[in-house]
Amino acid sequence: KQFINIREGVNEEGKKSDLQHLLAAAKERESELETARRRAGSYTPALEAEKEMAVAEKAVQDLSIRYGPKHPKIISATDHIDLKTKILLSAMMDVLSNDLETDYWRGFQDQIDDVKNEENFRELRNAMKLRASLLTNSVETKNELYNTLLSRVGVLKTDAEGVEAEVIKHEDAPRAWAPFSPNRKKIMVKTTMLGLCGGLALAFMFQFVDNKIHGVADIEQTFGISILSAIQKLPPEEELLKEMESIRDLPVSMKHICPTLAVPGWKTDFVHSEMFRVLRASISLLGDTNQRKITMITSSVPGEGKTFCAANLALAYAKQGTRTLLVDFDLRKPAVHKIFNEERAARPGIVNVLNGTAAANQAITVYPGLDTLSVIYSGPKSPNPGELLEPGRLRDLVEMFSSNFDHIVIDSAPLLPVPDTRILAPLVDNLALVIRAEHTPVKSIQRAFDMLEDDGVFSSGVILNDFTENRLQGGKYGYGYGYGHYGDDT
Repeated sequence: KQFINIREGVNEEGKKSDLQHLLAAAKERESELETARRRAGSYTPALEAEKEMAVAEKAVQDLSIRYGPKHPKIISATDHIDLKTKILLSAMMDVLSNDLETDYWRGFQDQIDDVKNEENFRELRNAMKLRASLLTNSVETKNELYNTLLSRVGVLKTDAEGVEAEVIKHEDAPRAWAPFSPNRKKIMVKTTMLGLCGGLALAFMFQFVDNKIHGVADIEQTFGISILSAIQKLPPEEELLKEMESIRDLPVSMKHICPTLAVPGWKTDFVHSEMFRVLRASISLLGDTNQRKITMITSSVPGEGKTFCAANLALAYAKQGTRTLLVDFDLRKPAVHKIFNEERAARPGIVNVLNGTAAANQAITVYPGLDTLSVIYSGPKSPNPGELLEPGRLRDLVEMFSSNFDHIVIDSAPLLPVPDTRILAPLVDNLALVIRAEHTPVKSIQRAFDMLEDDGVFSSGVILNDFTENRLQGGKYGYGYGYGHYGDDT
């Protein structure tokens, strides 16, 4: 306080006197700081040895949890502690023999004389760490005081010497001799280039985050699997319904079915039927027809149009003159009955066959005008659909269908929401995965393929549904029937 509390109004002689006192005090503080640093520095080797000792002790504690005292690892770790103890003891003796610290350690003479005693050794270690911490704090305090004095000395030197701050003018600011305006051409070029770069960056970003399948090339590049057929997008259902009403010679048996079915004489027949004939031919090329009779149509997630594809594939087989059976094995959210505008529980279905309340021939429906096409609907809702799919019973049922029909097309549940399809998959000859363009996430498709591979079942190929050659044309038409939580009637 005597040296720092300098009040205004002190004359020049007083300022010089105060400056001399501050310089003397600063020199004294510098000497004290140097002594404190030497004292604290003398503990550095001992503190480093203490840290190594603590690490060695921790290692022995960890090993003792798993091993007994005679285990080689415990013995080796104990020997390591003995070595570190000798190093620490030597470093501590150097500290105790330091002239600067003799007075402090005189009170620990009893422990020093019997330092090999474990309790005395531990007490000296703790005292050494505490003393080192106090000396470190002392160094920091003395250093702050010394820096404060140096700062005050600098201020007093400035006042005593009468140094004044000066403002130096280097040069005058230049004067504009003509009006200034922005360079429009330069700005236009820069903004155009910036816009192009931004557009390219956005295009690359959208391409990077796009995780949907858009066309045949995407499937081949991403999964390396063959395409059985690409089903183009249909016209809106309202347009198909109007055309259906205008057909006079439509068979009576066909007047009540869904217009998305490729029935002869409809607008969907020419292009649409051809796409499913391609699908039929692709499946026939997979191998011997007698060994490729049973085809399952499934998808990774709901809303892909698997029922639409299964019904039209069955119709393509039936129009070829072969005995064809379409079976709705989607027990949780069936849709084949909707294709033919039937009530779900109006007829016995596959649920009745599986639970024993109806025979298989009672569940088969043959449509007039399409004698080669037979259908088995899902039937009434079952409280536990998964329990009906007993592998042995399913195998007998599929073999019976195979012995009475030339082709069997199974519409099964999606792979990811429920395990039903994984139970049926080993029993079929062909498994086709429906992928809806612009809709199905790539990760869902890959996960479906991985699940099948884990079960030892491999997909025969992919059906790309709702495909348009020009992605920018038209709106979207959905073949799904609103799956939310799969199996929920909401």
